[in-house]
Amino acid sequence: MNKILKNKFSIYPLSIIVSLFILILMYKLNILTINIFELYNYYNLFPNPYYQFSLGLLAFIAITICMMTFVSNKLYIIAWLIKAFVTIFIAMGLEYLYYGLDQFSYYVTAIYAPESHPFFKTSIGTIIGLNAFFVKVFGESLYSLKLVNSFISFCALILFHKSYLLIGKEYKNNKNDNLLSYILFFVPTVLLWTSLLGKDALILFPISLFTYSSLKLINKITLFNIILFLISFILAFYIRPWIPLIMLSSIVVYNIKFNKISLILIVVSIPVLYFISMKLMVTLNIESFDSLMNRVGQLQQSFSRGNSAVNLPIIKTLWDYIYYFIPNAFITLFLPLPFLGTSNIFLWFFSLENLLLLYVFLRYIAWNIKLIIFDKYARFLLFFIISWLLLYVIVSPGNLGTAMRYKVQIIPVILLLALYARNFKNGILKNGYKNIDEN
Repeated sequence: MNKILKNKFSIYPLSIIVSLFILILMYKLNILTINIFELYNYYNLFPNPYYQFSLGLLAFIAITICMMTFVSNKLYIIAWLIKAFVTIFIAMGLEYLYYGLDQFSYYVTAIYAPESHPFFKTSIGTIIGLNAFFVKVFGESLYSLKLVNSFISFCALILFHKSYLLIGKEYKNNKNDNLLSYILFFVPTVLLWTSLLGKDALILFPISLFTYSSLKLINKITLFNIILFLISFILAFYIRPWIPLIMLSSIVVYNIKFNKISLILIVVSIPVLYFISMKLMVTLNIESFDSLMNRVGQLQQSFSRGNSAVNLPIIKTLWDYIYYFIPNAFITLFLPLPFLGTSNIFLWFFSLENLLLLYVFLRYIAWNIKLIIFDKYARFLLFFIISWLLLYVIVSPGNLGTAMRYKVQIIPVILLLALYARNFKNGILKNGYKNIDEN
């Protein structure tokens, strides 16, 4: 309790959040949430928005008290308060505009029919099963479930920040360099899409755990780091089954050094990659490589719908995939940009963020690519980004709204790499030599 009282700074943002909550109630919460809760009429359900929002506020208070009790970093607490504000209030605007979001189906199923999707049998079953458990703790409220999912993604952002501190500590940085690393917590796309109930919030945690554990393994191989790595692999598989394939691919490529250890890792990993690939092909009812490429083209076209759709050339062969990889990768990572793919106000806002992301990428990653290749930490992050793109250039470019959602998985890794690469010019290694992997 004394620790909570010492954090007096938190009273002010907390007061703002509570005040806004009262204002929303004064202006009739049911009007602001009418599109959300009318959706449940289809299920013959009529939830009370005031009751649900109150449960959400109680969940926020409980999580925040735990944060202030066990977390000593004041900037983490401030970052959580901002994320909670986005989850409770700002995301309400997105829900009002896009009331067909998957989170509503997850919420209803988690409360009323969790047995319809067996836990850990499918990725949807995992999401519903986890939230069915959260319902028992935090009550039958969309807002309390959103806050819990949002908090899990916030823990992921902490792991990304810890990853930067882990590799960035080798440089003699000033205080401002460490403060700049907190930008990882305040990227609008990440803040917004991980403030909803569902896969986008939950998948960020295994990805961050994979990044953190891999960087620690690069530094030192220990049993604990291996366990963290395996946990990230398993969690990712049950949320988005293809993410472990991306993880493993990045590890395999990173370890191609033609020494004994690397060759052993490659020999062990290739059968695992083959097994996962075959499982995915069987799941998708794909019989041959030609049918796989044809299915890739169909999948890409299926995403090219809606107001934020992009007309793309159809991928029919492996050559088509290779030929269009660079332009599709650009669309996946950096569109929409101002006056390019901005079909509505929502996309216009995020186009400004993408413009900054493009600048950061060119200034700190593309410009330092040679140094990145020879730095053991930076090279791993780069290979993970490329491995992620190998898959997501298929599903992301067809719809810019979908691309922004999926990009949440990799933006923290891009920023982590950019922040680290920034040290190549602005910092000096503590040990006085370049952090080059000589193997």
